[in-house]
Amino acid sequence: MNGFSTVRVTFCGCRSSKELPRGLQLLDIGIFPCSDDQPKSGFTFAVLRFFSVFATLSKGSGHKFYSILERLTCPGFPGDLPNRSRELLATQRRFTYLLLLRRSGQAYPTATVLEGDDDLTIQCPACPNPGVNFDREEVNEAESAFMRFWLSYDGNFRNPRKAKKVDKDDFSYTEGNMYYVDQQNYQEWLREAGKQYGKCDNHKAAQGKYVKWGGLDVTGLGAFTCARHSLFLPRGLVDFYQGELFAYADYAFASVVLWLLRNGQLEFGMTYDIWCHWITKLSERLKNLPAELALPPDVIAQLTGGVPKFHLQGHAKVCWVRFSLNNMSSVGRIEGEGAERAWAYLNETSGSTSEKSPGARWDSINLIVMDWNFEKEIRMPAFLIGKFIEAKKMCIQQLGVFEELHQSLPVTLTAEWEKISTEPIEYARGKWTSPFEETERPAPGFQETIQRERAKEEEDTPNKKSGQSGVTKWISTAIEIEYSMELLKREAAKLGNNATPGQHNKINDKRKSLSDRVQSNRTKQASYMGDITSPNHPKRRIVSSRHPEYSELGLPTSYLASTLKEHSTHSLLELELELRRATCNDALRSVRHLLGAKALLLRYKRKHTSGERATTRAEKTMKDHQEKISRAQWRYNNSRGALLRHSAKESDPKTYLEMKNGDLRRLDDYLEESKGLGQGYESIAWIWRPANTPHEEAWQAEALKTEWFRARQRYRQWEEELKLVKREMVMTVRSYEHRASVWDRKSQANSLNNGMAEYAARRSDYFSRLAKGAASTCMEYINVSLCKAHSSLFNFPQGPGCELVVGFGVGGIPDNKDAAMICLIAYFLQ
Repeated sequence: MNGFSTVRVTFCGCRSSKELPRGLQLLDIGIFPCSDDQPKSGFTFAVLRFFSVFATLSKGSGHKFYSILERLTCPGFPGDLPNRSRELLATQRRFTYLLLLRRSGQAYPTATVLEGDDDLTIQCPACPNPGVNFDREEVNEAESAFMRFWLSYDGNFRNPRKAKKVDKDDFSYTEGNMYYVDQQNYQEWLREAGKQYGKCDNHKAAQGKYVKWGGLDVTGLGAFTCARHSLFLPRGLVDFYQGELFAYADYAFASVVLWLLRNGQLEFGMTYDIWCHWITKLSERLKNLPAELALPPDVIAQLTGGVPKFHLQGHAKVCWVRFSLNNMSSVGRIEGEGAERAWAYLNETSGSTSEKSPGARWDSINLIVMDWNFEKEIRMPAFLIGKFIEAKKMCIQQLGVFEELHQSLPVTLTAEWEKISTEPIEYARGKWTSPFEETERPAPGFQETIQRERAKEEEDTPNKKSGQSGVTKWISTAIEIEYSMELLKREAAKLGNNATPGQHNKINDKRKSLSDRVQSNRTKQASYMGDITSPNHPKRRIVSSRHPEYSELGLPTSYLASTLKEHSTHSLLELELELRRATCNDALRSVRHLLGAKALLLRYKRKHTSGERATTRAEKTMKDHQEKISRAQWRYNNSRGALLRHSAKESDPKTYLEMKNGDLRRLDDYLEESKGLGQGYESIAWIWRPANTPHEEAWQAEALKTEWFRARQRYRQWEEELKLVKREMVMTVRSYEHRASVWDRKSQANSLNNGMAEYAARRSDYFSRLAKGAASTCMEYINVSLCKAHSSLFNFPQGPGCELVVGFGVGGIPDNKDAAMICLIAYFLQ
């Protein structure tokens, strides 16, 4: 590749080539012509192939690549060259499309066995694909849940298209044949479909409330990926023209599900940021889709789903109960956030794709998405091995935790719990519960209270306490600054006299950052509280120091009530008191969880730690953990002190007791000591006693019941993950083998020229090599025995012509040592 060159070309005019167009003559020597009839310019195959890799792997734009060619041709004088950028971009699109057609095998005369074998896309090799990597007859009823195809849908507003003039002849080579849906049908349907907004979602996804689309023709895009491996799914990519409307997701869902059902029956699971609202009335909305997207009735009846784990943090409590992936069975450790990682890859090209015409943009995004899938496809065995190693480690660890807890409890108690279903139950209209949630309604936490108060500000209702927009954010931020100040005090106190200059510089940097936050807080305090005097409450802490960690933030609780009333800022006090209660609730929960984790650390240390070095590391871990407990204790007592200085509620002093060091006792300490002499005098620390279980026996049952169910679920999900990963290893190898056999049949078709036969044979060898490599690296993990009993095992084909037959083994280890027998659906505990 050396840039642009001007050469004289003499086309062949002999009789044997009279019928051969000039464009084909150029192709014969490795030059792709820019036009068909009378080509006067062209690009070498090497340049176009390099451009393809440059555009996908490095996310480089066509403009950057053209600039490289200019630099190579005439450094210093780019103006001396005629502009060939249009020819480069147009030729590259044609060249790439022809490569796609060749790699798909559509030009071969041999009919394929299954629909989709000639598709332009790259599909996930590890996800269920009927007839390709599993057959329905191999799956019994008990195992069917493990063969569910999990989809993940998400929207992305970082990859728009600017509203620019479009050439009337603009078109897409890949429209409707790769990852994007058919654009003509999609846009015609959108013009007829009404807006379908959700009334509530905690990330504002459906309403598009915070999306600005001025000057944009396309505001973003939505896509379906396979939830377990994050590969984009064919026919599952749609453009957004407003906010993230249900209409977009509905169309993409129907399109991708129909494509996945092309070869046989499948059941589906799905994750979506606003699943809780999207699933409502889905069946009714799907009836409005075009006739060609009509789904079989059983698809929706069998559909299950949940909210991705990160996005669940911002949802209401009912969503935690009903749609948490942590509470579901047969899903393993799926987290549902795979689309977010895929967006990061695609968004690197947004600067280029936002400037392109619609057709060029669709082609470009299709190619980048396919490149993402290609990397996933070839690295799938290594990815699955890493998942298996992690799952095995965590399964053993969580099983030990559960068994230790289970054996410490009365058999009569656990026997009753084992009879309880873990399915969510609606005990009142709109109110749900499950064994994974505390029976008492926990007091509202800090983030929940912030969300509620901000919602009041946005709605501008008469119930708003502050009367000023943004005051909730100011007070909540100030409370967080208080905590940052305390952390810095503790860190500075640890320096001592022998601190290094680097340690002092680190503290000074943190002080500078904290000082900026304090100054910003003071500005906001002045805007909300006006010209009020300096804090004057006698019970506030006063420390004279020039360091920012001792600054006075001027929150309402640091003033006397009379001063607040005089300056008409008493409503701000009520808001702060609510946030202080929420902070106490959060800190109390943190202390409980940290004390529980401390018990596990101590048990692990006693059981597994020996030797001076290991003991020292364990002691360091315990010390760090104790520091976390101390910080949570300070956070509770600090907000409690501010609360009780002004609170008029009689229940607050009784609910929010002082958290003393003696209260920081682990739960297992109480349970163990209550078994010995003097148990009649034992009383549990107040931090462990819920208000609605006054009797110790009842409290003990309720306190441990939730943890018992959660511990069992954690272990079960890691066990499920092992089973699922082993299944995916097998299906990956089978997918490679299937592709190899398809290309092998193509290579043996009649009437092929030598080039086509050779290409098909090489493609077959390529997939055979992938299959052989995956089988050799994964077999060690596939043959691992998971438990005493197992279900079906299958022979794996060792070469061309081998048949897939059912076999059986003991403990998950194959009987037949000559043929490697591997597990499709992993083993179940008895």
